[in-house]
Amino acid sequence: MSSNFENTLFVVRKAESNDISDLVRMRLAPQQHMEKVNGRILKHSEAWELGLNAFYSRQIDNRHSIVLVASDNRTEQIIGMALGTLIDDPDMKIRRYVKINDVWVN
Repeated sequence: MSSNFENTLFVVRKAESNDISDLVRMRLAPQQHMEKVNGRILKHSEAWELGLNAFYSRQIDNRHSIVLVASDNRTEQIIGMALGTLIDDPDMKIRRYVKINDVWVN
């Protein structure tokens, strides 16, 4: 880590392909919990669950998406993530912005 971050507890950075298993884990954990405690909640299909690795891989590689992860600076364990879509809208005063699609924190 750069000396600028030595005293920082957490670091936010762009996700990389080696982060995908953590992204999937963070997405599945609340879904599995909600399904366990509420039998009436709509459940995702097995195909959806199996497709999460490919989904996050596509998002990381997509130039119109941004996936960020927050990690503990000492252990490098990922403790949060955010997924957004880059928008270029000529009808807005601020033409380029990010629409946040998903946020998960352990």
